[in-house]
Amino acid sequence: MFYDEEFLKSLPDDWHYAIEEIAKKFTQARNSYDLSNKKYYYIVEETQRLLQVFCEKYKLGRRHIPAPTGSRKTYVENIHTFINNSLGDAKQEIQKQDDEQRLNHYKNVFEIALSSVFHFEFTEGDLDRIQQLINELRDLISKNKIIKQKHKQRLLSKLENVQKEFHKTMTTLDLSLGAIIETGVALGRFGEDVKPLTDRIGELAGIILSSQKRAYGLPSSLTFKLLGQSEDDKSKDDKSKDDKS
Repeated sequence: MFYDEEFLKSLPDDWHYAIEEIAKKFTQARNSYDLSNKKYYYIVEETQRLLQVFCEKYKLGRRHIPAPTGSRKTYVENIHTFINNSLGDAKQEIQKQDDEQRLNHYKNVFEIALSSVFHFEFTEGDLDRIQQLINELRDLISKNKIIKQKHKQRLLSKLENVQKEFHKTMTTLDLSLGAIIETGVALGRFGEDVKPLTDRIGELAGIILSSQKRAYGLPSSLTFKLLGQSEDDKSKDDKSKDDKS
């Protein structure tokens, strides 16, 4: 089969990115075979069946998937057009999400500047470290041999969105902290094999929690159990602080 099991399992959970991967692979076949080639026509038929299942999985049932009617050339072109249209829709939706994120940032900045709206604030050092940690996470995830490609793409996409969220002042940390914790939980399934990743997730969460403590006027000594930190680790931390005092 042209779309083998390894490829199918590697598809991202988000249909906007999944259709992009299908389009890339289909384009490879389109560039490799002549239209009259029987093998290419079989790939087109296989693609049509894949798109049917794909639209059912992602609840895109209203999309009219071309049926194998008319001439072979027309059928092939219809499949090609369908993929291009779906890819265009996906890119528009991704751009819409990016635009919404950017506009929300503008709104937050203006609210903070023109009123006394409650907000969280990061130091320049915090922001630099956050960006460094996320870049390290993305690099480690990309190179990891244990995490499957499907999970890698989902985690990398989530981290990319988180990276765009962070600014010096923010009116909410819910989305960023929630995404980081969710990423940490997902990585935690792989145990000690991904400790360098969960360590960085824990540090990221620690920076965000420190910002929250400052905003709410809580003492900086107030401790939280971070991702990847066991009760024994927390006890050691508490004992170390007691010894120092």
